Amino acid sequence: MLALMALQGLRTVEVQRASVEDLRMESGLPATMIIRGKARDRVIYLRPDVSTMLTEYLKVRGTVTPDRSGLPLFTSVSNRAVGRRISRRASGK
Repeated sequence: MLALMALQGLRTVEVQRASVEDLRMESGLPATMIIRGKARDRVIYLRPDVSTMLTEYLKVRGTVTPDRSGLPLFTSVSNRAVGRRISRRASGK
C-alpha cells in the first residue's frame, strides 16, 4: 500500500478503491493497473519492484470478501471488518 502511494503516486481514495481485477500482470508484459480516481479512471505502468511486492502480498493475504466493486486489493484486519475492503479513515463502516 505504501509502495503504491509513495512510489506510484496514488492517493488514499485510489488505494481504497483498488480491486484485484484492476491489475494486469501477464508474463512477459509490463504490469499495469487501472486507477479509479475522483474524476476519472487512468492506467499506470507499475514499477517492477512494486509489481513484485503486490504479487507477494496477494500470495500471503487472507480470506477476502468481494463487494459490489469487485475483489478488494487491500482489506481490513479489524475485528468487525476482517476480510472486507479497507475504509479511507478506518471508521469501521
